[in-house]
Amino acid sequence: MPGQQRPALQEAAGFTQQVLDALAPSVVVLDEAGIIVAVNTAWRRFGDENGLTWPHHGVGQPYLAGIDPAQVSPDDGSASAPEGIRAVMAGELERFQLEYPCHTPTRQQWYLMWATRFGLAEAGRNGVVIAHQEITERKLAELARERYAQEAEAARQREARRREVAEGLSSVLTALNAALPLGEVLALVTQQAAHLLSAEAALIVGLPTGAAGPVVLAAHGLAPERAWAALPLEVVARPDLARLAQPKVLGAGVLAEGEARARLQTVLAAPLPVHEAEGGALLVGYRRAQAVADEALGLAGELAAQAALALDNAWLRQRAAQQAVSHERGRLMRELHDSVNQALFSAGLIADALPGLWAQHPAEAEQGVAQLRTLCRTALSEMRTLLLALRPDEAPATAPDASLGALLRRRVEAANAQPPPEVTLQLEGEADLPPEVAHGLYRVASEALHNASKHAAAQRVLLRGTLGAEGVTLTVSDDGVGFAPDVAPRGLGLRIMRERAEALGARLTVQSAAGQGTVVTVRWARRGPADG
Repeated sequence: MPGQQRPALQEAAGFTQQVLDALAPSVVVLDEAGIIVAVNTAWRRFGDENGLTWPHHGVGQPYLAGIDPAQVSPDDGSASAPEGIRAVMAGELERFQLEYPCHTPTRQQWYLMWATRFGLAEAGRNGVVIAHQEITERKLAELARERYAQEAEAARQREARRREVAEGLSSVLTALNAALPLGEVLALVTQQAAHLLSAEAALIVGLPTGAAGPVVLAAHGLAPERAWAALPLEVVARPDLARLAQPKVLGAGVLAEGEARARLQTVLAAPLPVHEAEGGALLVGYRRAQAVADEALGLAGELAAQAALALDNAWLRQRAAQQAVSHERGRLMRELHDSVNQALFSAGLIADALPGLWAQHPAEAEQGVAQLRTLCRTALSEMRTLLLALRPDEAPATAPDASLGALLRRRVEAANAQPPPEVTLQLEGEADLPPEVAHGLYRVASEALHNASKHAAAQRVLLRGTLGAEGVTLTVSDDGVGFAPDVAPRGLGLRIMRERAEALGARLTVQSAAGQGTVVTVRWARRGPADG
C-alpha cells in the first residue's frame, strides 16, 4: 500500500538529503501517489522567500494540489505542469519538462521545471523527482534578442518600403524628364498610386477649360468609362472634387443603401497642384472600408504633385509649340514681304516698261529682260527655301528623304541658289535618327542659316555635322558682323532655337563677338543629357 511504503521512501530520502541540499535547483521528491516526501535546501529557501504556506515546506502534502496554474502555464502552449507530472507518475513518460513564468509584483522571473521518474528497488515502488531552476537571465537575453530581431525586421521593412516608394516616384520623374506623352505619364502615376498605396484602383480627374465637370484623364484598375460608376455617390456628387485644398478621405467607408457592391468604399483624394493647367485630383480607391494613415495621405500628395507637373509641362509644351508656329508664320510673312514680294514687285515694274523699251531702246530692253530673269529666279529660289522650311512638319514620318543629311543638303542647295553668303556643308558619319529628332535638329540648323544670311551680313557660312551612333553635333559658323552675347538682337530667334533644342533633349550654345562672326552649336546625345 502507498501509505505503508511511505516510511521506506522517507528513509531513502533521508539517506540522500545531503545530496539534495547540495543541488542548486529547487528539488522536491514525490511518491507514486504524488505526496511530497522530501525537499532540499533550495526548495525551502524559495518557500521562505515567496511565502509558501505549506507546513514543513510541503512535506506530506499532495504536490499537485499546491500548484498555481497561472504560475506554471507554459509560454509555448505545450502541456501544463500537472498534466506532464501525472504522465510521469503513471509511467506514460520517463521525463517531462517545461519553461514557465513565475513573476512577482516587483520582478519578472522564469523557471525550467523537469520531472523524472525513479524506482526504489528495496521498496518495489516508484517515485518522481521534480526540479525547478531559475532561467530568468537566459530568458531575458532571449527576449532581448527577439525584440532586437523584431526591431531589425521592422527597420528592414521600413527601408524596403522607403526604397519602394523612392523607386516608384523616381520612375514617374524619369518619365517626366523623358518628355513622354501626357497620357503615358498619367497612366504611370495611377499605376504607381495603386501599387504603392495597396489600392484596388486609382484615377486622375481633370477640369479642362469649358468642361461642365471633371473628366477622367487616366485610370488603373478599372476602365476609364466605368470610373464614375465605381466611385461612391458621395464622391461623385462633390462640386469641389477637382479643386480640393489638401489630401483627404472622401468616401465614408460605408455604402449608401441601394449602392452596388461593385463601388469603391474608401476613396483617398489628393488635389493636383497645377499652375498653368486647370484643377484636378488623384483618386485612390479601396473596395473595403479601411482607415487611411497620414503616410498614405502624404504619398498621395507627392504622386498628385507629379501628375500636376505632367499637366503643367504638357500645357507649357503646347504653348511653346503654338508660339513656335506663330514665330514661323511671322518669319515666313516677313520673308515673303522682304524677298519674294519685293522681287515680284520689281519684276512687275520691269515687265511694264519692256514694251516701250523694245521700240526705243532695244539694248536697255535686253538688260531689262536679264534683270527680269534674275528677279524671277531669285523669287523662285526664295519660294523653294520657304517651302523646304515648311515641308518637314507636314509629314515628318513618311517623307522618303526625311533623314537629317538629306534635309541639310536640300537646305544648303536652296541657300546657295540665292545671293551671298556662300554656304558650305561638311557631313561626317551617318545616324539613324527618330524623325522628330532629325527634323528638330534641321529646324535649329535652318534657323541659324537664316540668321547668317539675313542678319549677319556674312559672306561665307560653314555648316558642319558629325553624325554617329552616340549622337549628333551640328555647328553653323559665319564670318558676319557678330554681336555681343549680352545684347543679342531680338530678331535672331535664339529663344526659339533653344526651345527647339530643349524639346529634343539637346543643348544649344551660341558664341559671338562684335565683328568676329557667330558660331551656333547644337548637341544631341542618344542617351542622357547632351554634353556642354
